[in-house]
Amino acid sequence: MSGFKSATARGSDFPGATIWRSVPLTSASNDNAAQKSAQCPICHKAVNTEYEPFCSKRCADVDLHRWLTGQYAIPSEDDESEGAPVDRGEAN
Repeated sequence: MSGFKSATARGSDFPGATIWRSVPLTSASNDNAAQKSAQCPICHKAVNTEYEPFCSKRCADVDLHRWLTGQYAIPSEDDESEGAPVDRGEAN
């Protein structure tokens, strides 16, 4: 089983009982390599850990501006138009 280590349970009521522990599949060196190769989603420069996932405060602000002005939007599956009132079935 990849990603798991076993050990015999000490002091267990069941002789030969096995304990399974999760072991990370990536090493610290792999994490560092991934971190170094990460790119800013705005300008594609190397990521700065201070502004992660961006390279600078400027790129972080550009991204925030895009969210606040509606340039980024989460799609919805509603068929209703945005301006139409929604009937929630509440009695008056």
